[in-house]
Amino acid sequence: MREYFVAAPGASHHGPYAEAMVKRAFEHGMYPHGTKVWWEGAENWTPIEFVFGNTVPTPPPPPRADFTNTLHLDSPSMPSAGWNVINAFTSNMRRYAHFEGRSCKAEYWYFILAQFVMSVLSLCFGENGYIIANILMALAFFMPNMAICFRRLQDAGYNGTAGAVISGILEWVGLYTILVVDFLAWDLLGLVFCIVLGCMSAKNEHNPYGRAPLPPI
Repeated sequence: MREYFVAAPGASHHGPYAEAMVKRAFEHGMYPHGTKVWWEGAENWTPIEFVFGNTVPTPPPPPRADFTNTLHLDSPSMPSAGWNVINAFTSNMRRYAHFEGRSCKAEYWYFILAQFVMSVLSLCFGENGYIIANILMALAFFMPNMAICFRRLQDAGYNGTAGAVISGILEWVGLYTILVVDFLAWDLLGLVFCIVLGCMSAKNEHNPYGRAPLPPI
């Protein structure tokens, strides 16, 4: 019997739950309109009514024959499990302080890329505008960066606490260098940390910190 992850509109996903439990909750109207579900083997999130209602005449497709529970592996058939700059950014901002589960390499790098692009665009505001914009971004992304570093380390099979703590220290000191002094060495240290964390190999199977990363909602 399948197990389902459930994601209500505007909320983080949760689960997995047994199929019978999700179906019973759906039939009793416990899930709002727009709720989506994902099960092991599905490429994308599917509206719950398509799975348990009568919206479509056919049941959801079975898992592909070549499925190996490696949604976060880069391959010609599944490029980064569908991650891109936009959904990586919006997904991590929705999960503002979500310190559970795992984040794949693609999600991590696209989220870093989104912040880099925003930092470069802030150059258009001049020197003072650049400083102010980067201070605001450092404050806004402080918690999401800690959370994704936490989940990325867990995706590699390690306790994520160290990743979150190091990320927090680097961000606060980085903010201090923006305000007080241009400390290039610290920037290089932060860059090395990002690269190492982003290049760590994921454990493709279920590890003690959760299942392989889910596709973006």
